[in-house]
This record gives sequence, structure tokens and C-alpha cells, in this order.
Amino acid sequence: ENGTLPTNPPSPYLRFHPNSAPIAKVILLHGLNGNKQFMQPFGMALAEAGFEVYAFDLPGHGDSSASFTFDLSSLMVESIIEHVGVESFIVGHSLGAGLLIDLAPTQPLGKVVLLSPAPVPLEPQH
Repeated sequence: ENGTLPTNPPSPYLRFHPNSAPIAKVILLHGLNGNKQFMQPFGMALAEAGFEVYAFDLPGHGDSSASFTFDLSSLMVESIIEHVGVESFIVGHSLGAGLLIDLAPTQPLGKVVLLSPAPVPLEPQH
């Protein structure tokens, strides 16, 4: 399913549905110069395993109408989490992982998986 969350800026997404009641929700965040289609194999595999999955285009990527800035991307991720649910699993690849690392000290996150994050020191997390 394709759609756009009414966040600021709007968040284009692909949604993958499991064949039965979902185990949990998963948010997928792509890396720099990626897009939601890059995360499609992960979304399909997770949906097959029973998860409801949302893959998003960050600002300046894919179908997003907004220009890229790190701050705008962080605000968008906060809005996505608010809409989809803080109890979700969140998978961030590269840039997406970096956004999650930056948000973790101040934003309650669900269970987080970081794929190829930039090597940065981590502050205490919630």
C-alpha cells in the first residue's frame, strides 16, 4: 500500500501487511540517497514474518516534496513515531540510524535496530 502521513513535511510511505493479525509494527528508515523502495525487501520479509511494516521517504529522498536537512528529517521521524506508535520497532539504515541515535537521548523510542550507523559516541538512552 502507498500513502502519505499528514506530518510536517508530509511523509510518503509504503505499508506492508501481514497475512494475519500483526505481531507488532515496524518503522523502516532508509540511508542517505536511499528511499522507501530500497527498504522494500526488508518490509516484505518482515510482513511475511507477521509484522505490519511502514517504510518512509525522508526529506529530499524518493517521493518527498521537502528538501533535505538533518533537522527537518529528525522532526519528520518524531512525527512518524507519533503517528505509527512509540511501541513500534524502528529500523534505521545509515542516515536513518544516525537520526535515531540523535533522537534517542530525548525521544522515547520503541525497540531500535541500527544498520550501518555512522561511528559516533552514544549518550545514555531512555
